[in-house]
Amino acid sequence: MTDAYEYFTAPANSFGIKEAKFIKWPYFWNLLHNNAVWQMEGWNPVTEEWQDNYEGTNLNNWLDIDLAPNEDGSQEKITLSFTSPYTTKYRFGFAFNLRVKQYIDNSGNHQYTLTIPTSDEEEDEEYEIIFDWSDVVPLIQAGTITVTHGIKEVGGKNYFWVRLTGNSNLPEGNTFVIDPWFGNQDTPTFHAPIDQQIYGSPFTATYTGTITDMVVNMFSWQAGKTIRLALYFDSDNSFIAETQSRTNNATGWQTFSFSTPINIVKDTIYILCALCTNSTDNSDINYSQPTGGKLYKDQSRTSYPATLVRDTTYTNYEACIYCTYETFEEGQSIKINKVPNKYITFNKVKGKNIKIG
Repeated sequence: MTDAYEYFTAPANSFGIKEAKFIKWPYFWNLLHNNAVWQMEGWNPVTEEWQDNYEGTNLNNWLDIDLAPNEDGSQEKITLSFTSPYTTKYRFGFAFNLRVKQYIDNSGNHQYTLTIPTSDEEEDEEYEIIFDWSDVVPLIQAGTITVTHGIKEVGGKNYFWVRLTGNSNLPEGNTFVIDPWFGNQDTPTFHAPIDQQIYGSPFTATYTGTITDMVVNMFSWQAGKTIRLALYFDSDNSFIAETQSRTNNATGWQTFSFSTPINIVKDTIYILCALCTNSTDNSDINYSQPTGGKLYKDQSRTSYPATLVRDTTYTNYEACIYCTYETFEEGQSIKINKVPNKYITFNKVKGKNIKIG
């Protein structure tokens, strides 16, 4: 897999670095995608067994896998959506078709640590994979789903698998969505003040549904100052709704809730905004630098206006802000909502950190 890397040699005594390797991300993701196994199965009450097809058609045909890498390719978000072709219980299986050289079972913390070589050649690269499913713990505790996992030996080699099983019937035509969200969950690179001024970025909704929460990444938050998040239409800058206010001075990913759910429509562009209404300094949101991104500023505000004014547009920047929501394109839905920054994490043993989630 030497063609997966570009090499450079640093000058002598440059912080003790003699050689560094850079992953060509498209090659890496193709490797993982080609060796990832996704399987939907439904319970057949007549034969009392799990089956992977419905009337001769594989159930994966009703499974939508949305893979969305970030700008530099180092992280990839995975959203899974399954529409039930008939009323029954379902289970979803995931595995890597790459052998596990070593593993640590840390399932008490909802994690496995796997060392996976890219082939059977000893000199090939190895990856340490931390598979984390702690984001679905509330559903496990509520009895909505059961998570099983393990290492299976096939032909003298070990392989990792994990399975999510629904504990009740999913009615025909209803949708099960894992990780529905839209916005920007990138790692922050800079920050901007929202003290009596609005900062926001446009994002496209992936599914039709209802928003209950918005999440923003705070760099700083002056004690006792009030922050609200809001939603605008990108098409005409018109106001849709704002969240309830918060005054605690926390940093990092912070969740704000709407008093009532807000309807959104698939493929519609919305502007997600943040505003500190009564502060003049030291309250900043984080943003990142995706190519083609936009960051808008509407200055001199103590509340959200009926029409957003884009006083300034910064290109190739985006606010670190996103919405979580429930879908109802095909009826009622069950939502598995990812906790921010819970990733399947790949730590390259011989160099680079890699994340997928």
